[in-house]
Amino acid sequence: QFKEKIDPIRLPFYQAEREPRNGSNEEQVVFRLDKNVSEALAAIAKEENGTMFTILATILALLIEKYTHQDNIILGTPVSNRKHLSLEDQIGLYLSTLPLKIEVRSTEYFNEMVRRSSRSVLEALGHQAYPFDKLVNDLRLAGVLGSKPIFNVMINMVGNDYFEKKQDHMPVQEKIDITVFPVPYHYSKYDLIMYCSLNDGILDISLEYNTDHFSEADIIQFGNSYQALIRNIIINPNQRISYYSIFDKPDFSIASALTPTK
Repeated sequence: QFKEKIDPIRLPFYQAEREPRNGSNEEQVVFRLDKNVSEALAAIAKEENGTMFTILATILALLIEKYTHQDNIILGTPVSNRKHLSLEDQIGLYLSTLPLKIEVRSTEYFNEMVRRSSRSVLEALGHQAYPFDKLVNDLRLAGVLGSKPIFNVMINMVGNDYFEKKQDHMPVQEKIDITVFPVPYHYSKYDLIMYCSLNDGILDISLEYNTDHFSEADIIQFGNSYQALIRNIIINPNQRISYYSIFDKPDFSIASALTPTK
């Protein structure tokens, strides 16, 4: 999938170098989707035998294509790398980085794109044990795209109830108390990282961006476009992807979008 020339994602408002901000180059913009919108996305995922992650990654790739006109979008995502039973009881961070290639075809219907993206994700997961550094070396990309070879935009599906679930599944005699201490970190690893969290059926999305390249106003606009694209897809998830706008339709309402038409 990665033998062809790899072009980094360059959003139109990307700036090669902005004025440094006190040694910190990471900020976040956070927004929450309405519960009806979140439930509608979950329904589409179920209908297409996909996951919420696949739906959100597909829409992100589609949005990037509409901004950049690049039709081969490569997104990074972190994956757990504890495939061997011998690693399950070990303490440590077994994490790998997985590149996902999502091709955007303007003549394709959205549900077709979701199904194809789901296959791409499953195929990528089948190679998650392949070391990312080895992939970079095998493709001879080290130093070609700077410090971020293969991709410069990531998507990560996280959950606020992760620790509670882990603790509930431990045997009684092995239960431990876990306290989460947030560690301030003000340096962006990539140009843009989208964190998605589904809690009580509601999606929270955080856009972590590199302030060396983006302004807050630009990222807010990007987030608004993402939400508008989601809402337009909900109105009719069976349209060609070229049909969807990154702006809200004037007559949009969640109720009308979720009401079956006769």
